[in-house]
Amino acid sequence: MHILLQGQLGALTNSPIIDYPLVEETTVADLIQQICKRLPQEAQQLILHSDGSLRQSLFVAIDDNHLRDLNTLIPPNTKELILMPPMAGG
Repeated sequence: MHILLQGQLGALTNSPIIDYPLVEETTVADLIQQICKRLPQEAQQLILHSDGSLRQSLFVAIDDNHLRDLNTLIPPNTKELILMPPMAGG
């Protein structure tokens, strides 16, 4: 499965795309926690609060479908997961 790191996440990592093996019966939240361990501290702070919980403002999509419940099991045929922190601008 491809993990696409969008916005500031992609800018803070060596690569905005991570190939990650999907393990059966994995929730989106668990997968995001696992991915965070591979990211620089600055990128982790865009995804996690200081207590390690996931930020609710993180945009998550599975195969181009916006996902709100991060406790959802990832379907075994999933091709990509998109993670994007909120963007500020003007």
